Amino acid sequence: MDKKKKIILAIDDTILSLNVIKKILEGDFDVCLAKSIETASMVLKTNKVDLILLDIEMPEMSGFEYLKQLRQIPQYGGIPVIFVTSHATKEFFVQAMSSGAKDFIVKPVSSDILLEKIHLVLGSGKPEKTVSRELMEQMLAELRKTCKKGMETAAGALIKKIRDIRFNPSADASIAEICDLITESNYKTAIKKIEALTENDFFENYTEEDKAGD
Repeated sequence: MDKKKKIILAIDDTILSLNVIKKILEGDFDVCLAKSIETASMVLKTNKVDLILLDIEMPEMSGFEYLKQLRQIPQYGGIPVIFVTSHATKEFFVQAMSSGAKDFIVKPVSSDILLEKIHLVLGSGKPEKTVSRELMEQMLAELRKTCKKGMETAAGALIKKIRDIRFNPSADASIAEICDLITESNYKTAIKKIEALTENDFFENYTEEDKAGD
C-alpha cells in the first residue's frame, strides 16, 4: 500500500503563483490551494494539513497577522509555516523568522529549493544542497566583476546559478535581493550588497566541512 501523501496548503492571492507551486509539489504531496484567507480557513477545517506555504502580502491581512491568528488556535498552532514573498529584504526575513515561521522563500520560487525546504521542515530526510565557503566566495567575486562591467547576460546567468543553491534563510534573502537589483540593472547597489554579504560571512554554517576547518 502506498504511503499516504502529506497535505500542503498553499495560500497566495495570485493564481499564477498557486499554479506554479502546485505543479512543483503535486508529485510528492497532496496540494490544497487558497486564494484568500477565508478559503484557507475553510481548507483547514476540512483537511489535516501538514504544512502551510503562506504568502506574506495578502489583501485581507498580512501573512504575519494570519500566522499570529493560527498560533492562537490549538488545532492549527502546531502546523509548520514557510513564508513566501516577493520582498527580498532583511527586514522581512527577520520578521518572518521571529514570527515563528520555519523558513522563508523568495519568489520566483525555485522547485529544488522549495522541495528541499519542505522536506527539511517535515523531517522527511532529503539532504540539503550545500556549498563550500570558498566556492561561494569565488562565485560572488565573479558576480561582482560582471556587475562592475555591466555584463547583464553574464550577471543574470550567474545569479540564477547562485539562487539554485540551498542556503540558510538569511543568505537566501540577501541573494534574492541582489537578484532583484541585477534584474533592474541597478549594478551599483548590487555590488554594495554583494560586498556586504561577503563581509558578513553568512557561510559559516553552510557545510560541516567548513565548520571542521575553521
